[in-house]
Amino acid sequence: MAIDRNGTLFFAELENGRLRAIGRDGTIRTVATVTLTALGLGVDGQLYGAGGGYIYRINEKTGAEIIGGNGQTTAGSTGDGGQATRASVTDVTGITADASGVIYFVERSAHKVRRISKDGVVQTYAGSGNVGEGGNGGPATSARLNRPTAVVVDSRGNLLIMDTFNSTIRRVTPEGIISIYAGGVIGIPQTNVNRLEFRFGGCDRMTTDAAGNVYFTDWYWGMIFRLSVSDDKVTIVAGNGRYGTALPENLPAVQAALNLPDGIAVDANGDVFYGEPFFDSVLRITGGSIRRFAGRLPLTLDRQALQSDIKFPSSPVRDANGNTYFSEATNNRVLQISRTGVVNVFAGTGRAGYSGDGGNARAAQLDTPRGLAIDARGNVYIADMDNLRVRRVTPEGTISTFAGDGKLGYTGDGGPAIAATFRSIDALATDAAGNLLITDSLSSVVRRIGADGRITTIAGNGTIGSGGDGGAATTASLSFPFAVTADATGNIYISDDGNLRIRRVTPAGVISTFAGTGRLGTPADGVATAQSLTPTTGLGVDRAGNVYWSGLSPSVHRISPDGTMVKIAGTGSLLAPTGSLNDGNPALTSDLDIPRSLYVSPDGDVLVAEYSHIIRNLVLNTASRLTMVSGDSQTTTTGENSAAMTVRVLGRAEVPVAGARVSFVITSGPGSISRPVVTTDASGLAAVVVTAGAEAGRVVVTATVAGLPPVSFTLTVTAPVGPTGPMPTNDGIIGAGGSLTPVKEFAAGMMVTIGGRFQLTAAGRQITGDDLVEGAVPRRFLGHCVLVGGQRAPIIHVFPQQITIQVPDIAAGAQPMIVVQDCDGPAELRSAPVNIRIRPGASPEFFYFVRRAEGLSPVAAVDAATGAYVAAPGSIAGATFNSARPGQVVLVFGTGVGPTTPAFPAGVIPTAAGPAAGAVSVTLGGRRLADSDVIYVGVSGSMAGLHQMNIRIPDDMPDGDHALVVTIGGASSPPGLLSVRRP
Repeated sequence: MAIDRNGTLFFAELENGRLRAIGRDGTIRTVATVTLTALGLGVDGQLYGAGGGYIYRINEKTGAEIIGGNGQTTAGSTGDGGQATRASVTDVTGITADASGVIYFVERSAHKVRRISKDGVVQTYAGSGNVGEGGNGGPATSARLNRPTAVVVDSRGNLLIMDTFNSTIRRVTPEGIISIYAGGVIGIPQTNVNRLEFRFGGCDRMTTDAAGNVYFTDWYWGMIFRLSVSDDKVTIVAGNGRYGTALPENLPAVQAALNLPDGIAVDANGDVFYGEPFFDSVLRITGGSIRRFAGRLPLTLDRQALQSDIKFPSSPVRDANGNTYFSEATNNRVLQISRTGVVNVFAGTGRAGYSGDGGNARAAQLDTPRGLAIDARGNVYIADMDNLRVRRVTPEGTISTFAGDGKLGYTGDGGPAIAATFRSIDALATDAAGNLLITDSLSSVVRRIGADGRITTIAGNGTIGSGGDGGAATTASLSFPFAVTADATGNIYISDDGNLRIRRVTPAGVISTFAGTGRLGTPADGVATAQSLTPTTGLGVDRAGNVYWSGLSPSVHRISPDGTMVKIAGTGSLLAPTGSLNDGNPALTSDLDIPRSLYVSPDGDVLVAEYSHIIRNLVLNTASRLTMVSGDSQTTTTGENSAAMTVRVLGRAEVPVAGARVSFVITSGPGSISRPVVTTDASGLAAVVVTAGAEAGRVVVTATVAGLPPVSFTLTVTAPVGPTGPMPTNDGIIGAGGSLTPVKEFAAGMMVTIGGRFQLTAAGRQITGDDLVEGAVPRRFLGHCVLVGGQRAPIIHVFPQQITIQVPDIAAGAQPMIVVQDCDGPAELRSAPVNIRIRPGASPEFFYFVRRAEGLSPVAAVDAATGAYVAAPGSIAGATFNSARPGQVVLVFGTGVGPTTPAFPAGVIPTAAGPAAGAVSVTLGGRRLADSDVIYVGVSGSMAGLHQMNIRIPDDMPDGDHALVVTIGGASSPPGLLSVRRP
């Protein structure tokens, strides 16, 4: 958001992909059709924006002109020292310019600020690119930032950076020296304090006024602040520190409850404009009061849940009959979605108030309902927040007041709950004994109402603070506890939001920290107590004792009873424009918006109420169906192998289930099976091969998964008739790496194995130097030739059940492959042609030290300096292996890199380096390696068709077994395993 010198307000509509302007006459218009994630007015008076990998200069008459970025948003932050239009920029959230027209922009996920000079050259201006803190008093380019979000130029020409996850505003002088300008500690903000004493929540947007005062928004506390340049004091402009569930218009600004203020601008008169994105509105603070400046009125309700126009759904719960309930605070009602998907009003007339006890809940008045809970009898409890009461609705639909007398306070412990007072009623939950749990965040306590209707405090001493772990929960200090849940054994979990932790209270009343370090940040997978957290939006627990957590980040995480935290939903990117919800896909590959709350069913299904006015169901994808994929009704001869018999396991969401155990057994007929138990791969597939017995007949193979109906394959075994020639099997033609998911599209120059049955007059073997023909790999070996597209292929080895070749230089597309026995001899026999697919470009695949039947296999890798094997110790019994180390250069071997520069014809052993011609990228553990860490990908000098990849392990790569993937010209390899461990 920005205001120019003419008083025109500009703002970006992210979901609609356009930049709009509101003139001083109140007329709104579209300036440009462009998706912007950052918008700012420079000191030079020019409007700038960024989004989609581009930096724009914006003119209301000519629209948006690209002045930086190449649109490659996945390439990271690259191109320093070159022209800005050739550089890659990513995740830009803030932009401005100084008086001379030098442009500064924030790359949040790259943890740095970059600058575009007047002659169009881009350079990093602040931040080393490594996440962290520190570096104050030194060069800004050496300092560490932590997800910075905004920049402004102050009246003295300094650059101010909102270093969000370090809870500071940093200042960079024109000489390039960085220091702390404001804050440095996370906590509860106070008004009229010195800038260096100010405590931050989640500040992320920033601007200045004509006098040089700095204004910034705090989404954590829902507040707006001003930092005065005249006395260095920070004061509150708007917000009371409570989360707002209704549009805060026509109220004194400092008394209003804001939602998530996003975007801020100040006009020449000192009026402050800010966005309430989830109310689709722009508000104006003038004369100390908030007024709606632009936006739409509250939405209306339809009857079909998937087409309903609902507003800010929150606190979903589900009853034993499968009905779902959720609160709609902005419309002062609770809605119900039936099992058939029909939505109806469950409680509340839609008008704020307090009435209706003893009657039908639909005729009652509620005031900003939020938390919901449901007990074993089907009673629904409603946190009637602004009435400071808990209401109960029976299964018959009758409403009554269950707790609270409507007065503000913290009294009543030991007495009837209906006579107690609260300062806030935020979240509700029921425990295994049927008690109702209530969080009172403003009193910093959690209270419980027993079956006798009496209320007690079970956690918190009533004062804001931290500490008390290991002692009684009632003597411990909490800070704004918001969410609560309980497991089947009586443990209670509390989001201690002001302390950025999750606390656990045992049935004996002892409190401890269950997750969080007290630092602000998005958690990673690992030990829960070692993770940074954002403020919690939802907690839940399943019958197995797994705790589910969501916060102010677009993801959902699960904490197992052993304290391990993993992300289970969300890509980590904020929700793309509506329409790209990725419903029906695995949750980890789908975009989420920030969750408002969540509910966990006993079976582990998760309902997520998101800020984008939707509720989504994350279905635990347990195995529910076993299907036959291929291999039924086939024929083979005695003593020979069948083609693969393949099944797929699908889950309740009709998504393939990885890691399911499938048992295969021969239930009729002679033969043996390759493996009795197979674990499904990432595609839900499991397969076996049957070796036919010595007698002809019918073989039946049955596949089973516990709890599911079995499927059966039939195999007809016949006796061999007449002379036999080479018999390649269609399913046995795969990339020579033998990946768990076989490679079946082949690039020219790639090593490929052909499985089947081949008649040899001598022992099978691999070629040696003595077998080379004029220095090249032979195309006739041990009496065999292999024709691919009519050309003879170089042969690497021949064995009775396998031949390995290098694909000749032939055109892409379907090509016939024929194996010739006694090639060029008097008894030449040819196999029936089998069509294989030649891929244009690359088809990369790793070689492996050992091929594992389950999970990822360790790639064949060596230390570039010593040649020592690189893999997790114990990968092969009796062999010496060491894991890769950060900073180490590792050579990984594979095949299928496609065309190289220079090119080496098939069969020719390279005598020089030949890097892959296609664009190369490498990911390790899901993280794309910097181009400087991908040293070489191309041919290897020891064998035709053997290729290698030389990579440097990043210094900050965490310890662990990481998936390794190489992509060449858009074609990606199956993942392999590379172990990284620090010495």
